[in-house]
Formats: sequence, structure tokens, C-alpha cells
Amino acid sequence: MLTDLNPGFYRFWNIHLNESVSGVDWNLTLIDTTIEDGWGISTHDDSEIAIYNSTLKHLYCYDDSNVIIHNSTIGGLFCDWFHGTLTFYNVKLLYWWEIWYSDCYVKGIIDLNFSDLAFGLYYSTVTRNYPAMVLMDDDIAEDVNLILTDEEGTTLWSGVTDAEGWAYFNITYMDENSTESCHLIPVDYPDYAVEVGITSDTPIELEITTAMHSINIDLHEGWNLIGMSLRPEDASIEAIFGEDLSLVKAIYGYENGSWSYWIRGLPAGYQTLNALEFGRGYWVLVEGNFTITLRGYLNDMPPLIEGWNLVAINGTTPITVEELAENYPDIRYIYGYDDENKTWSYWIRGLEEDATLSELEAGRGYWIYLSP
Repeated sequence: MLTDLNPGFYRFWNIHLNESVSGVDWNLTLIDTTIEDGWGISTHDDSEIAIYNSTLKHLYCYDDSNVIIHNSTIGGLFCDWFHGTLTFYNVKLLYWWEIWYSDCYVKGIIDLNFSDLAFGLYYSTVTRNYPAMVLMDDDIAEDVNLILTDEEGTTLWSGVTDAEGWAYFNITYMDENSTESCHLIPVDYPDYAVEVGITSDTPIELEITTAMHSINIDLHEGWNLIGMSLRPEDASIEAIFGEDLSLVKAIYGYENGSWSYWIRGLPAGYQTLNALEFGRGYWVLVEGNFTITLRGYLNDMPPLIEGWNLVAINGTTPITVEELAENYPDIRYIYGYDDENKTWSYWIRGLEEDATLSELEAGRGYWIYLSP
């Protein structure tokens, strides 16, 4: 074990290509170790490997090995004819993970960088264990009923969070379903469901909000670009605008390249918009000035997709453009509209110094364009 060596030596230990140890069956513990220059560790037979606080260029897993990795970074992970167990605790995978001809078990709390990671599952079966934590109004949520469903809505698992707010479940993946997603759903709070896939980070976190919030949205005569920054209990157009609906002439929504609309006086059968969806932005044409109060719950902002998105931020407080752009590196343009002055503001990636839009406000709608 490297811990038996001189501490001043192993803390900065660099392992390079060494033919004399290639293919050896071993039991090994690495602590505070760097392995670089294209060389890696190869696990065989029933070997047991423990890796702590280390950086490895490559890790190869074969046979019935038991590999435990804590607080470490792995460049590439390759599993071939692997029938053992991988246990991860706060591990970062940087470049690729391939699994060939294997039947293995993966568990642990994993921090995986899958935005740039190349992943492949070939002729293999992988059972992955997922720890899930549920918080309700920022507190640990005990006895929350959860179900896991597949893409067709079939229930695959059901369970209840323990006294610490945790629940655990397994999903088995094969070649044919490795790209599919399941949904982990709090039974009493289905709007807080999250997608789970083979490349999902763990723990799976569900943050449920039961407290009601409110924001005021000012509308001015003419066109207004408003946003649904809270999830109301009743999202119907009638409930959102109340008695002020008489001042509304038209409402237009945009999603996935298609427009929907509500137009005053148009027969119900011709209306294509009846409710305002959380996280979306809407053009509203009004006659006269008035204010509506939007009451509802906090929720996660819907994912942005390639192309144009008409959206609203989540919550009651503004966020900076820089914060949003950092979370979505594919954002190219953001446009906001001043309803009172009828003027546009903008942010364009690469032209940040010329931007006239610095933050996104709750209750307002924004056009956002994504392109890889």
C-alpha cells in the first residue's frame, strides 16, 4: 500500500509506463496519487482496488474486480468482460466511458462530467444503483412516496424516503435501452418529477416547494412580454387575469417552433391556448394599464432547446445574464422587451461589451436562442 511509503514521496507520486508491472493481478490502494502520460491501472481476476484523492489518466476494469474510488478524477474508464462492482464517491469522469461484453454493478455518489464525455454500452448489462435525496421547503423530507416509471409510464419501482430523506433504487440497462430515460416522481408532488438515465449524476435530488409565493406583473397598453415565473395552482387564462381579462385582446405563446393563441371573441373550439405554462413567456395585447398578481410555487426552469425559446426565469428575484449564459454555454442571443417604453434590450455572446440587457426579471418573458 502506498500509505506505507514515505509521505513526502507518495503525495506527488507519478506513475509512468512500466512494462514490468503490465497485466499483473494485484490488490492495491492508491492515496493522493497521479498517474499520467497515457498509462493507467488495469484490474483483473478478483482483485480489489481502492483509490483515494487521486488523478488517473485511464482505468481499465476486467473480470470480477471490486473497484472503489473516492474523491478522484478519471480521464477514461474502460470496462471489458467486467463482472464486478464499481463504487464511486464524488468521482469526476472527464473524457470517455465504454463498457463492452460486461455484466456489472455500479453504485455510489457520482459527479460525472457527461457534457463532454463519450459514453458507449455494447453487448453488456449494467445495473446502476441510484441514491435519491428529497428536500421539502429546504428541509429533509421523510416518508415521501416515490415511484419510478419508464418512458411508457409503467411503474418500475416504488418506495418511501427514510428518516434522512433518502431512497435507493436500481435500474438495469442493456444496449437497447441505454439511451432511454426513466422518471422519478414524488406521488403527491408530480410536478417535481426528474429524469433519470444511465449518465445521470447522483445523488438524484428532488427539491419540493410547498410554500406559496407571489409577484406583481405590470401590463401596459399595447403589447407586453410577460413570463410565468411561478407555477400557479390554476394556470387557466381566466384564473391568471381574473376580472382584468376583459382588457386582454390576445395572448400568444411559442414552444418548439409553434405558436399557440387565445383571441378575445374567438369561439372556444378555435382557441389553441387555454392555460399559461410555468417557465414560458407570452405576448399579451391589452387595452389599458393594469397589474396582475401571480401566485404560485417555485419550480425548476424548463430546459432550453436548440433554436428559439420564449421563456421566463424561475422564482421571484432577478438573475444576471452572465449566470444564465454560464449554465447554458450554447446560448447565443437573449432579447428582452420593455413593455412600458416598447423598446428591446439584448445580450449577444461575443459582443458582451455592447449588451443592453444585464439581468432577467421575474414575471417577464425573454427570447433566448441556442446553437451548438
